[in-house]
This record gives sequence, structure tokens and C-alpha cells, in this order.
Amino acid sequence: MKKLLILILCTACFINVYADKRKNSDNIGAIITYNLPKRVVDVTVELSKTIYQEGPFAQYAQKLLSIPSSSVIKNTSSECVVSKVFLKGRSVLDTRAAFKMKMIGAYEELRLSYTSQGFLASFNAKDVYNPKEEKEKTYQVKEEKKLEDIFPESFIVDRTYKIIEEAEVQIDSLEMSFEKKSKNKSQAQRILKSNEEKAKDAAHLLFKLRKRRFKILTCNYKILPQDGKSYKEIVKHLKKLENRYMALFTGRKIHRKIKRTFSVNMKKGEKSVLVARYNDEGKFFAKGLSGTPIHIDLSNITYALPKMTTVAKPGGNFIYYRLPVHAQLNVFDGKRLVAFKRMILPQWGAIGKLSTDILIDRKLAVEFYPQYGTIKRIYTK
Repeated sequence: MKKLLILILCTACFINVYADKRKNSDNIGAIITYNLPKRVVDVTVELSKTIYQEGPFAQYAQKLLSIPSSSVIKNTSSECVVSKVFLKGRSVLDTRAAFKMKMIGAYEELRLSYTSQGFLASFNAKDVYNPKEEKEKTYQVKEEKKLEDIFPESFIVDRTYKIIEEAEVQIDSLEMSFEKKSKNKSQAQRILKSNEEKAKDAAHLLFKLRKRRFKILTCNYKILPQDGKSYKEIVKHLKKLENRYMALFTGRKIHRKIKRTFSVNMKKGEKSVLVARYNDEGKFFAKGLSGTPIHIDLSNITYALPKMTTVAKPGGNFIYYRLPVHAQLNVFDGKRLVAFKRMILPQWGAIGKLSTDILIDRKLAVEFYPQYGTIKRIYTK
């Protein structure tokens, strides 16, 4: 019985010692993964589109109104040019820069801070670092409005047809004697007007509008508006109608704005990147060789440490970070420079490393700029 009690006590002591050894063992660890960021450039392009619309009476402009042919739009066409460009950087995960960090021993005492996007924000910091998150913007794609015809028939002339009246004469015979009986019946016929006749009507209405505007400006009416505001509105409306009738002969110009946003990945080593192509109709193309190219060229590239190489196969227990690279992004519309901006491109920089063992032993904390992966500060806890 005594031997049995001694055996039970020894077994219990061995289990407690083994349990304490497992609890305090330095072999127990946790693996933490994270990615360094890379910057994607959102390029918002605004096209200024000009539509040249031919008037229905363009061929009669010189004949009826003495307008020179050089002032008349003869063919309907359009042209586009880049008017504005906006550049905005946005951080995304760099799948080629994914790292693992193994925490051994008293890793539960360490404090790690991440962003919602998975970027490392701080290591072993005293206070929980809460970085400002980048706002995600939704880009709306609006379809271009269809070109409305401002030359309806009801606007051009009062009537698109003319009425021709004819008199009929009927002859009746009665008992071999001819009696001439005339019946004046008015029979109306509607005949569509020719394009030249419509043009003459439009020119006539144009002269009438000019005459009315001239008479009201010279106070040549018996009854005039009582207040200045009504007077201005009448003159403004008459001028507007006059311009619309004039556009029937000279044509008109329509101006539109078209916006599109493209995301461009600035890969390391590529100093020229095609954003998109567009044509005179305002359509964009991501592929192909047709249309005018919009491209980004890099210049004035500044490296923090040009001689430092990127770690290809990281090993050991380290924290990896980016070294900043500054570059000027020049946006060209064909060969014309339309915009430029200086930005940080973290994926172009080398990757440095910090030993976690040294940070822990010396009780150091590190904070990062999550959107770039660069070091913000290192301090003692």
C-alpha cells in the first residue's frame, strides 16, 4: 500500500512538471502573415467632345441669307480632346510581397496592429495604432445622351405642305340640247413642300423675328412691357428663336463632357504605361491600336537606397518594410502633356528587414505608414 502511494505521488509530480514545461516552452509559437502594399493609380479622364451638326438648309444659306460657305457646317461630324485628368493613388495588397513572422515564447505579450486591408500598421507598440482608412470611391459610368434633333418640321415652318385650290366646270346635256352649267367647286389639294420652299419659309420667319426684335428695341410698338425684367425676357427669347432659325442654315455646335476612370498598375521597371485609347466619337478602348493613346511616362525617379536589392527569398524572424521611391507621373494625350503629379510608388523600392529578436530584447516598438509599407517611427517602449 505504501509503495502504491509513492508511485501515485511520483506520477502526479511528473505530470505537473511536464505540464509546466509545455506551458513555458520556447518551442510554442504562432505564425503571423501579412502583405506589403503597392500603389495603384486611378486615372480619371475627362473628354471634351464637340459635335458639328449640319443644318437641313445648309445648301441655301448663301442664296437666301448671303452667308458665306466658310461659315456653314456642311457635314455632321465630331471630335474629342482630353480636357482634364485627375490622378489618385490607392493601396492594394502586393501578392509578390507576402511574408510570415513566427512568434516564439512570450509572443502573447506583443501587440500587433493591422489595417482592415491586411497591412501591418505597428509592432510591439504601447498604444493600439488606429490608422486612417482610405475611403473607397464608387465611380459611376454614365451613358452618353443621344443627340436630339433640334430641327423638327413643326419648328421649321408653320405647315410642311401647301394647299392648291382648283375650280371644276361640268357640262350636262338635256334632250339633245347642250346646256352649259358651271359649278364653282373649290377642291383643295395638299402637296408637300420642297426642301427649298421650306428654306424660304424659314428665312422669311428669320427676317420677321429680326424685325420684331428691332422694333421692340427701338420702342416702335404701341404697347410695351411695363417693367424692365419682362422687356429683357422678351428680347432674350426673340434672340434665342433667331439663333435657332439661323442654325437651320449654318448648323450648330454641341459640347459634351465624357468622364471615365481607369486603374493603372505601375509595375517596377515600366517607365511608360498605356492607360487607354479613345476616338473622336468619345469611345474608349483598352486594347488595340485604333484611337489616340493616353499614357503615363515616369520621370525624376528618386530611390532611397539605389544599391539595396529586394529580398527574393526572405528567411528568419524579421519584419519586412518598403523603402520609398518618389517619381513624377506625366500624363500625355498623344504627344501633348495634359497633367503631372509626383507620387510615392512603394513597389518600386527595395525591401528592408528588422529583426524581431532585437526589437524584443531592446524593447523597441515600430510604427509604419500602412498605405506605403514604410517605417513611420521606432521608439523605446
